[in-house]
Amino acid sequence: YKGKNGADIRIAIDVMDVALRQADITHVALVSGDSDFTPLVTKLRESGRVVLGVGVKSNTSNYLAKSCDVFSFYDDLRPREGAGLPERSIPSTPTDPVALIATALAALGNKPVPGSALKTQMRKMDPMFDEVALGHNSFLEFLRSHEEIIDLYKPAVGDVTIAPKGQLGANSSARNGATSSGNEGAGGQRAYNHPAYTPYTSPSSFYGAPSAPFAPTANTATERLRIWLRDNNFRYVPSAERQQIIHVVYDTFTSAREEEISLKEAKDRLHQWFEENRPSVPWESINSTVYHLFYTWCFFFDRTDGNDNKQLWDRRTSLHSDIHSAEELMQRCDRGIIRKLWERDRSDIDGDALNDWLYDGDAERRKQIGELIVSVTTAAPGPVAVGAPPGRQYTA
Repeated sequence: YKGKNGADIRIAIDVMDVALRQADITHVALVSGDSDFTPLVTKLRESGRVVLGVGVKSNTSNYLAKSCDVFSFYDDLRPREGAGLPERSIPSTPTDPVALIATALAALGNKPVPGSALKTQMRKMDPMFDEVALGHNSFLEFLRSHEEIIDLYKPAVGDVTIAPKGQLGANSSARNGATSSGNEGAGGQRAYNHPAYTPYTSPSSFYGAPSAPFAPTANTATERLRIWLRDNNFRYVPSAERQQIIHVVYDTFTSAREEEISLKEAKDRLHQWFEENRPSVPWESINSTVYHLFYTWCFFFDRTDGNDNKQLWDRRTSLHSDIHSAEELMQRCDRGIIRKLWERDRSDIDGDALNDWLYDGDAERRKQIGELIVSVTTAAPGPVAVGAPPGRQYTA
């Protein structure tokens, strides 16, 4: 009787009550397309729960869908008895599968990866991805329909391996030949009769390297850096998304220069802009990038109202006055991250690992990262207080 808002509040309270009291609950299913539940989903995932979303295509927020671990459309759920699909509502615009494959491979380092890892990454970037909804009976069949942009290898037993086109070396031509000729072995597996082909056990042995688990481990400099940054509130965002988000942040504050806008209001505008113009960019990436800027002292918060109880995110916010372009905003953020790394233990910073995290290993950015590391570690001033006025530094 209290209407929609009352139901939303009751659902959120019930979910958090159960999540807080019953630690053995690992999965939460949310049947809704309402964007108001996005913060609830984010909080559940932060607490380690897996969130499964279900909503109708005609009335589902992209940000809610993309914030879930897996999201399915009610319209596409199939009855157990195979009685056909229910009447469909107006379909939403799907993510371009070619772009999704390319983006997921880039996030995984543009190198050979197991099919399970690729699908997990694709679902992470777009929980609405479903190969069956795209007309394929399996993920392998979906991959084989896109061999113009990828190489793949499917052994007789085990997971398929996928890489960007040309990454699997001499064997890729044999695989492509088998694809075009329809050369299939017993049980639907492909037979590769190529002089360069040797029995395959793992991506490592395929290149002649010692056999080892293919997934990145904390033994690599990049992974150690990623873990430390994640534990200090810096979550990885694919370079292309991060750069685009920072540009829109700069444009948002530039256009609102004469307004009294808080960081919370600016973030709402940011989400709205991406939902309308770039819905493929995940809600999580936008949130994480704003935190990158917040924790690297890119914003100035007005404290002149005398209200010491007001949260920083609710105060009038602007970019620091020495920021005159999106590139300068990005550079200030990069410097802030380097400074936090330097303050950690005053030891050398691995420029290659940092470039991998910030710019996905972009060679053109590597020199700039090196110069920033030198400038930050040689100057090494005291920490700047969040919200400090431009031109003044406060030593912690």
